[in-house]
Amino acid sequence: AQYGCPYPQRQFITFGEFDFSWAAATQALPEGHLSMIKPLDDPVLPWLGLLIGLPVLNIYYWSLNQYIVQRVLGSKDVPNAQWGAILAGALKQLPLFIMILPGAFAVSLLPELSSPDQVFPTLVQEFLPVGLTGLVIAGLLAAIMSSVDSALNSASTLLVLDFIEPASKEPLTPERQRRVGTYATLGFMVLATLWSPVIQVFPGLFSYLQAMFAYIEPPIVAIFLMGLLWPRGNARGAFWTLIIGHAFSLVTFILVQTGVFEIHFTIVAGILTFISLIIFVIASFVLGDAPSDEKIEGFTWRKRLAEPEASRPWYKDPRYQSVALIVVSLSIVIAFW
Repeated sequence: AQYGCPYPQRQFITFGEFDFSWAAATQALPEGHLSMIKPLDDPVLPWLGLLIGLPVLNIYYWSLNQYIVQRVLGSKDVPNAQWGAILAGALKQLPLFIMILPGAFAVSLLPELSSPDQVFPTLVQEFLPVGLTGLVIAGLLAAIMSSVDSALNSASTLLVLDFIEPASKEPLTPERQRRVGTYATLGFMVLATLWSPVIQVFPGLFSYLQAMFAYIEPPIVAIFLMGLLWPRGNARGAFWTLIIGHAFSLVTFILVQTGVFEIHFTIVAGILTFISLIIFVIASFVLGDAPSDEKIEGFTWRKRLAEPEASRPWYKDPRYQSVALIVVSLSIVIAFW
């Protein structure tokens, strides 16, 4: 949608196939197809995974993903950063209506499809007029290119500034940073190309991405939450949580992929996060003292951090905006329970 891709038109056209009747559209779907709360053995999203796994994946993406964070850091001041983050959360409510519902309607409109990854291109091909089809494809390609560009830029930035430069004997010049970053970007592209055939093992691209994140993200999310909320946590505890937590993730991934365990990846994410939280607490107590107040000032949560820097009208106060966003989100969950 950021690049003009007319998803709302796709929603309008697919809904028009049911004469714009919500009753007709929902009656044509299998029972419970629009329900968010699924049985524990549901292969797509069991209720337990919804409660303990999806929050982990979303905390990582919206709070720790580098190419999301760099946009917040690019704001001209703190109020604009807050408003931008809340606006992003508000816009995130729209995919239910412009992406999820058209995909759900495809169950009755295109019952012959064998893979979820075929839904979008088939809807575009079958139901959009020729000119609009080209516009949608152009917007989709632009969005994909933007996402890939952001991911590669973020990965090379982290590699150069957080690993290569600290390990160098002297600071890297801007020219050398750029040159090393270029090589790193090319290297990441080659690795991604070589790894891409593995995606065929999974039922779909989205399932692959979420499954991979479920094993990679839990230790990082655990460190972030404990560092934000627990003043006693320390750097050595965080370091060993990364090492041991990802070791647990690797072992679990191997056991699940080889069929030793059968457990949904969203539930895996919740369990691995809980294990990582325990590791962080134990490691922080055993391996070091509590950090000084000076070190955690401005990083560990304090009530005053949520208070606006200056007096604002209530509608510009991020606290009220956050509450409104939570109410909207809960309303959607209840409506599609």
